[in-house]
Amino acid sequence: MTPAGQVPVAQGGGPVSSVAGSARGARMRETLRNVLSQRSAQVGLIILTILAISAILAPVIAPYDPLDPLNGPGEPGRRADPCIHLLGCPADQMQTYLGTDGNSRDIFSRVIWGGRLSIPLGPMVVGVAIFIGALIGAVAGFVGGMSDNVMMRGMDIVLSFPALILAIAIVTVLGIGLFNSVAAVVIVSIPLYARLTRSAVLSTRENDYVTASRALGESGPGILRRRIIPNSMTPLIVAGSLGIATAVLEVAALSFLGLGVQPPAPEWGSMIGENFNSIFNFPVLVLAPAFMLTLLVLGFNLLGDGLRDALDPRLNR
Repeated sequence: MTPAGQVPVAQGGGPVSSVAGSARGARMRETLRNVLSQRSAQVGLIILTILAISAILAPVIAPYDPLDPLNGPGEPGRRADPCIHLLGCPADQMQTYLGTDGNSRDIFSRVIWGGRLSIPLGPMVVGVAIFIGALIGAVAGFVGGMSDNVMMRGMDIVLSFPALILAIAIVTVLGIGLFNSVAAVVIVSIPLYARLTRSAVLSTRENDYVTASRALGESGPGILRRRIIPNSMTPLIVAGSLGIATAVLEVAALSFLGLGVQPPAPEWGSMIGENFNSIFNFPVLVLAPAFMLTLLVLGFNLLGDGLRDALDPRLNR
């Protein structure tokens, strides 16, 4: 018999856990439907899907090796114009859809292969920055006091510098290379997510379910992990989805300056930096990777707008 006034609790997490899991699954499905119903999210997903598929299938789509010069019968030579057989180019010449660069490498192949580096960098940077920033912000907001002041003042110091200038300084200290450029962009991105998480935690920790958990004797780390952080993730998801485009541009900017991916590796930012002097006499060298970078940023921005409209309760009608 269950004493009066007490709610029966299932042992072993059976029925109660099943109900909670079903509720979470229903909420996730509803959220996914809300996101996919946004026109901007749909367009963004289409753009990103096409770019991702082209990067995954680069060995199949790209006709030539992106690092090797085109040598052999009908060699086009350096900075050759496009040669497409269907458009009347002689059949004895090597077919190049966008022409070749100054090293006789196929531009189209390099642009396609460049997506393998450029596309995953933005989500990777934001994912790591959110993880570290959310941890700092959650601890600062939940603990408060001197710990909060020390952590947030450190974030304020980082935020006081222009992001790209600070990233350049960090790469200069750590050394030139892709890993160090990604680490630099992660470092300058952390304060944004730390402050956002702290703000969400400060409001969430005053809710009734947190007070009830304290009254039931749940530990501070348990409350933070199971009650506060899961209910503070929506602003982070929205900010992170919008911040991916910024991270993509910052990593590309470092590569453009010669601090990130080094030639001859195909990466859109480094390709633009390597050939920007040819913008007037052979513009395809710059416009082709710039167009792909623009599409990537546009796709992430549209997806971020759709997520914001679907998850922000002030905009979700």
